[in-house]
Amino acid sequence: MADRNVVTDPAKIKAYRYGETLPLKLDRAEVIEIAQAAGMGRQIGQMPDIGITELPNKILLEGRTDAGSNAPPYHNKKAMDVYNFLMDGLQFSGASASYVANVIEKKRVADKLGVPFEQAWNGLGTSNMTGRTGAQHAQRAEEMKGAVKDPRNKEFVDLIDRAASGKLTEEEKQLLENRAVIARNRKAISSAGSGVQQDIQPKSPAALDIIKEDPLAFFADMTEPLIPTVVKGLLDSIANSIKGTQ
Repeated sequence: MADRNVVTDPAKIKAYRYGETLPLKLDRAEVIEIAQAAGMGRQIGQMPDIGITELPNKILLEGRTDAGSNAPPYHNKKAMDVYNFLMDGLQFSGASASYVANVIEKKRVADKLGVPFEQAWNGLGTSNMTGRTGAQHAQRAEEMKGAVKDPRNKEFVDLIDRAASGKLTEEEKQLLENRAVIARNRKAISSAGSGVQQDIQPKSPAALDIIKEDPLAFFADMTEPLIPTVVKGLLDSIANSIKGTQ
């Protein structure tokens, strides 16, 4: 009988939660993308480091590659500028961009109220979905930190660290490229069916404000592996577009 703990699919990565013997089997490309988005959020100086250091724990705690992030914080202009830039400018998924934006907002709330980040993340009241308070959620997050240090999770944690810092292997970059091709094909088919031409240029002036002071230097300093393969070839046009708004 095959070992159920072994993941043979290269598109999956296993991750062990606290107190559980069988691993989660997570989509490798999705883990890479959310870590890349977090790395980009930190690189442009908007997202605090906790968004990266706590990412393995949050994915394990939630059991999802979106780290439990849902809708972006529409009321926080700074966070939404980053969200729009990641989605419109760099073509990250809504889930990854939303994670970065929510980290910015929840860290602001945590600092303002003097509560743990994880408590602010889940809210100060009681969740209608889980029945847990924010404090109880923070306690569960603290327990899950033991799983992050589990030797069985070394590959999972290392993948997040490497993706966030732009140090992917050739195989991992190819995995992202394959996903990007599929996404582009689906988008093209959808556009052809609707008769609507897609505009891949940044759409939000607010998002452009983040890097408007020196856009060319910003793009020049980017390390290529940190940028999703899907935006290769778009950087010059994006930078020129931003430069033209100055």
